[in-house]
Amino acid sequence: MGGNAPSRTSSRINQVDLHRLTGLHEKFVRRAPGGQRLQLNFKRLDGLDFTGRNLSEAELVGTEARGAFFRDAVLKNTNLFGADLTRADFTNACLARADLRGASFKRAVLLGADLSEADLRDGAIMARDKNGMLSYIDRGHPAARFDDANLRRSSLADARLTRLVGHRTDLGQANLAGARLVGCDLSGSDLSGAVLAGADLSQCNLSGCNLRGATLAGAVLDGANLDGADLTAAQISRLELSSAGSCQDVKLPKDREKLGRTLMRLMDEHQLWLKTQGRQGMQAVLEGVDLTGFEAEGLDLSAANFRHALLAQAVLSAGHFSMADFSGAQISGASFEDADLRGAGFQDVSAQAASFAFANLSPMPITGGRGRAWPVNFSGANLSAADFRGADLRGANFTNASLVGADLREAVVTGASFVDADLSGADLRDVELAKADMRGAIGVRNLLAEAINRITGD
Repeated sequence: MGGNAPSRTSSRINQVDLHRLTGLHEKFVRRAPGGQRLQLNFKRLDGLDFTGRNLSEAELVGTEARGAFFRDAVLKNTNLFGADLTRADFTNACLARADLRGASFKRAVLLGADLSEADLRDGAIMARDKNGMLSYIDRGHPAARFDDANLRRSSLADARLTRLVGHRTDLGQANLAGARLVGCDLSGSDLSGAVLAGADLSQCNLSGCNLRGATLAGAVLDGANLDGADLTAAQISRLELSSAGSCQDVKLPKDREKLGRTLMRLMDEHQLWLKTQGRQGMQAVLEGVDLTGFEAEGLDLSAANFRHALLAQAVLSAGHFSMADFSGAQISGASFEDADLRGAGFQDVSAQAASFAFANLSPMPITGGRGRAWPVNFSGANLSAADFRGADLRGANFTNASLVGADLREAVVTGASFVDADLSGADLRDVELAKADMRGAIGVRNLLAEAINRITGD
């Protein structure tokens, strides 16, 4: 078609005009007098700043917004059909129920973004050329593209992602419960700790994926390719796995029967190891072992190795786990109530709905350390809906952790770090937030201001 091919975009909008137009749109969203819906179809918005703006129900069809900033923006029910959002920053943005068909998110950042119920099916824009003939503006793949995108901790629950192209996508700890990913190519992607319960992964290419600690209960895997996938600490049944098309070289949780000795014998050897300070016995090493429903109430497993273990629904109440290593473990629904967890490592754990109520999660004094102590580490952990009521969290590290909907009532957080943590919807009643490091924390701005006012008497 040569020079008669239809153009994708028209004029460019500058930041001053954008500020005025988004102001009018926010009035429209509130249904206030003088409001006007934002309609920037096919406009050039590259590099513009939409941070914190409410763009719900806006019309942004076919826009070019490469490298634009949408951090903390609200785009509920927004029409972004066929938009070019390459390298755009949607950190903690809300895109619930947005029309994202055919949109390009290549190398975009959607860290903590909410895309629940968003429409990410195929879509391609057509227009008439100078001769009145209809043709596609873009000749590329019509599906929404997330190649090399960062969707870590994002919510895609119930989203429609048919034939999504997403090579090397970071979906670590993302919520994909009930999502439809039929035929998606996610080869080489990071899905560690992701929630895929009830998701339809039929014919999906998951080869080489990192699925450590992922929840795949009830997922449909008909014809899926799991060659070379890492399912260590993942919640998945053998029946679900049997329906997959290919599972060559897949890495699965270890059966406890293959430990070489019974769990009781292993516990006895660990007790002797602790009693003799390592001179006799043997440390309990349960790395990567399937311990679903494991019960160890009141036992002393201090300094035990539970790295990447599957401990879903385990009962570990009133036990002693000081300095134990649970890094990368799947402990969703597990109970650590009243447990001694001083100095324990929980980096990158999947601990949705786990209970740490009244547990001791304070620092562990270092022998000969001249007063120094080893803090508990929850950095990067998924602690959604976890129970920390009355827990001692002094000095605990929750950097980049997700505590969405967690219960922290009456928890002691003096000296704790919640830097860049997500506390959206968390119950923080009777928690002295001003005594913790809350820099960059999400969902606590108003509560933190109130806490500071109470302390300063303002």
